Amino acid sequence: EYFYNIISEDFGFNKTWETIISGSGQHLDSKAVKLLNAIINIVSQQGFERFYLIVDEFEDITSGRLTKKEVDNYSHNLRTLIDRERRWCLLLAMTSDALNDLRKISPPLVDRLTDREIKITRLTNDQTEKLALNYLSYARVETKMINDIYPFSKEALEYINSISKGLPRLVLRRIYYLLERAVELLPEGDIISKEFVESHLL
Repeated sequence: EYFYNIISEDFGFNKTWETIISGSGQHLDSKAVKLLNAIINIVSQQGFERFYLIVDEFEDITSGRLTKKEVDNYSHNLRTLIDRERRWCLLLAMTSDALNDLRKISPPLVDRLTDREIKITRLTNDQTEKLALNYLSYARVETKMINDIYPFSKEALEYINSISKGLPRLVLRRIYYLLERAVELLPEGDIISKEFVESHLL
């Protein structure tokens, strides 16, 4: 918590990361990098051998939100950081399409990032049902409903998975959104049907 507060006191941790890997590169020697290395030293002294930095939604680099110059700076600085900070292990989450786009934009960066690829398969309908059930169970007070996907119908969950292309994040985001709409619009006791999903997600 101490280190996090120091890193984030100026402009937030997420902004710190953006500053490190974008811009002119002058921030590669910033206090954020030094403090992260200090944290690694402390973690190592406790007997841990690996330190992971998790970067979510890395596909933003290929989404068109950044200019070509910004993408070039981003990839150059990230390559420099990876080459210099050998004790860091980066775990980057992105779509397969984004990885293919990144290969065209910056092959040297992809060479450094793909030491190991972990491919996450798309959710089946059964897995989607189980995922929904797990999250619903967290909020359940009555234990008799623990294994019940109510208020969703089976068809509704299958349709949510279909339009989410089996991506867990999208499935959960849509389930949460539909629960909010159902509280506002459905009479108590009604189910969230496929028709209700279609009318609120299209």
